[in-house]
Amino acid sequence: MPLRLSSRVRAASAGAEMGVVAAWSTYTGMLQFYGRRAAPPIPVVRVTHRNTSGARSRRW
Repeated sequence: MPLRLSSRVRAASAGAEMGVVAAWSTYTGMLQFYGRRAAPPIPVVRVTHRNTSGARSRRW
């Protein structure tokens, strides 16, 4: 049970991260820049470390 919960949380956080990255890249027009680099921009990392509701409510 805890293992399934942790994997579910991990999947949710990964989905939120990709959603924030896609939205931020669309707004800034840096989608190709993000695809070229392995590390995401610092503002995106800062947002994804918060909970999902906080990342979703915040607009960069």
